Amino acid sequence: LWGMNPYFLLGGGGKWYQFDDPTEPNTVEAILPSDGFTATADFGAGIFLDIWRLTFDLQARDALNRYWGKYQNDLVFSGGLVWQVR
Repeated sequence: LWGMNPYFLLGGGGKWYQFDDPTEPNTVEAILPSDGFTATADFGAGIFLDIWRLTFDLQARDALNRYWGKYQNDLVFSGGLVWQVR
């Protein structure tokens, strides 16, 4: 419709966390972040826009996961120029 092609995203993935040792001594027994892997559920939407013989891809995507027992969202907005090799 009018050079617009919307689409939806659904998928999965994962994140690997790794942290360096603290630079200051831990004298107060603080809880430090831990290394590890967590799975993610990815979902979002996008649209291809055809403008003057160019195709632009605009996208909003969220990766939902759990870290330390709490839900975490990583929301990403991206855009780019589409180039197809034929």
